[in-house]
Amino acid sequence: TINAKNITILNNIDALKYSLMDHPSTYSACGKLYRREFIKHWMKEFNIGKDYVITSVGGEAHIVQIINDDDEPVNLADKGMGSIQLMVLLFRLAIRLPRRQLSKHDAKKREFLMPRMFRTIIIEEPEQNLHPMLQSKLADLFYKLNKDYGYRFIIETHSEYLIRKTQVIVKNNFNDIVRPLKENPFKVY
Repeated sequence: TINAKNITILNNIDALKYSLMDHPSTYSACGKLYRREFIKHWMKEFNIGKDYVITSVGGEAHIVQIINDDDEPVNLADKGMGSIQLMVLLFRLAIRLPRRQLSKHDAKKREFLMPRMFRTIIIEEPEQNLHPMLQSKLADLFYKLNKDYGYRFIIETHSEYLIRKTQVIVKNNFNDIVRPLKENPFKVY
């Protein structure tokens, strides 16, 4: 049984303008910087670019530009569909991060720092339009968010690359007494 109060379906990016753009908002500057660094890190991992700029257009739309390694901005709309989908996924995941980075010792405080309703996330076919190598990296992203923040994911996928990478993560991280196999966060149904 799935309790709907504890699940977030990543389909609304309206919070983007409040949590990721460089203007005053209800979120702290520290939270914005932390979220921005999360996005930049994964942009590099997925070979999208090294930074991004979001510009509001009339308060109703947004232009996202990707800063490439040569410091030239490129409209996200001009990148491939895989890059666009990954950036939307990264934005949506970033707005769900806690307002400050959790330390390794904050695991017990996680319940107080993160609302329970944002702990389970459903994602449909995140591998669409991605190269097989990048499909595999999605498993790293989901594992990192599970390990560091306790997020749980329900992912609908047809990607054998994503599934195989989860098997590698389990083999490398859950094969001893310290992290027994039963703590493995991946299940295939």
